[in-house]
Amino acid sequence: MYEQCKKVGPSYCMPVKYEDLVLHPRPMLEKILKFAGLEWNENVMNHEKHMDDISLSAVEKSTDQVRFWKQRRFSLNRAQTGITL
Repeated sequence: MYEQCKKVGPSYCMPVKYEDLVLHPRPMLEKILKFAGLEWNENVMNHEKHMDDISLSAVEKSTDQVRFWKQRRFSLNRAQTGITL
């Protein structure tokens, strides 16, 4: 993927090292959003708290992971509060 990114150039692809994202999340996320032409929003730093605000594609396979974690979070919250359905 890195080689493909180099071929299309820095106007179209921005390599992001996992280590940089983990060690320096805020500056890296600011850089990513700027590259994508998006404004900074503090919710990015706590995205897991805002997953209910996200609509998911019915056909995109990567959304299956998000659906799994949204359901898991719901199940955990229900268990923690003692709510039964």
